[in-house]
Amino acid sequence: MKETDRWLTFLQMLQWIGLILGVVFGLVSVGSLLHTSAFIARSSTTTGTVIAFEQHQDDVSGQTFSPIFSYVARDGSAHTGHSNSSSNPPGFEVGEKVPVRYETRNPSNARIATYWQTWALATAFAIASSVTWLVGLFFRWKVIKRRTRKPKLQRIQSLDQI
Repeated sequence: MKETDRWLTFLQMLQWIGLILGVVFGLVSVGSLLHTSAFIARSSTTTGTVIAFEQHQDDVSGQTFSPIFSYVARDGSAHTGHSNSSSNPPGFEVGEKVPVRYETRNPSNARIATYWQTWALATAFAIASSVTWLVGLFFRWKVIKRRTRKPKLQRIQSLDQI
């Protein structure tokens, strides 16, 4: 196999990896968007209070903190919720008032109602989808460019080469 053929095969692999991952990440983003939208449609809002932080140890990002919050549902029952999102430094302070969304029929299922607490997963996968899809398109362009380029002309040294 020629060196140029190997390079073309490599570019084609990068092209398809980028395009396929872009579609997969896009589908995950849409799934998260639909799941979160369904939660919002069946939820009510209230104000809660951050009461503590749960510490998480991670090999990649070190120690992170996710807020634990308390809130009172419309029926008067008190609940405590744990955020799925964590950060370092913490995004909130103990005692801070936060908007909360909870399922009306199941008040124990709740989320802090800020953009990043609610839409982080959908947003992250939408960005990843866009970037990987654009990378796939870039490599697609490189493949097309390589296939359609004119062959290099060789200099004739003597008439015997003709």
